[in-house]
Amino acid sequence: MQRRSLFCALLLCAPFRCSAQVVTGDILGTITISIGVAQLAEGETVADLIQRADACLYKAKHSGRNCVIGENDPRLAKVETNAA
Repeated sequence: MQRRSLFCALLLCAPFRCSAQVVTGDILGTITISIGVAQLAEGETVADLIQRADACLYKAKHSGRNCVIGENDPRLAKVETNAA
C-alpha cells in the first residue's frame, strides 16, 4: 500500500508540472517546475525523508528540468550509484 501512495503522488504532480509551464517572453524565458517525490517510511526521521526528496528534486533538475522524479525512479539509482 505504501508504494501505491507514492505512485498516486507522482500521478498528481505530473499535470501540475505541465500546467505550470509558461512562456513569459524574452526577459524570463520559459518557467518550468521540477518535482522530487519521496514517501515517509515507518520509523524514518523527517530529516531522512527530506534528504531523499531533495535527491529526487536534484535529479529532476539535472534530467533536463520540467519533470517529476520519485524515489523509485531508475534514473535516481544512477545518481546514488555515481555518488558512492
